[in-house]
Amino acid sequence: MQPRVRTEIFINGHIRQCQAKGAFATVARMGDDDAGLVLLRIYGPGRQARLLLEGRNLDGARQWRDLSDGMQPEADIEALIARQIRFDPDLWVLDIEDRDGNPHLAEPIIAKDAL
Repeated sequence: MQPRVRTEIFINGHIRQCQAKGAFATVARMGDDDAGLVLLRIYGPGRQARLLLEGRNLDGARQWRDLSDGMQPEADIEALIARQIRFDPDLWVLDIEDRDGNPHLAEPIIAKDAL
């Protein structure tokens, strides 16, 4: 098992990483500082967005699930976020604006149809 980093530390580090690569990132919703999962809302061109949910593999390593199946209208993403927050009120939501829709993640992203 890999050790878990506090969510607040991951969020702050990821914001800095995005900014260093020319993207804008901000916290849209704060969750549990220690163990809240993270939703990444990635904006690309045309106010389309993509939604990624943090998860873990069997070894405990972080991975991301694409809940939106690619870029979708912002209203559809808002509905997905509301549904996830009803399920887990400790979630964080981090908004990332990148002209290429890049989430700037080192971990793998699992496509929606691969679940």
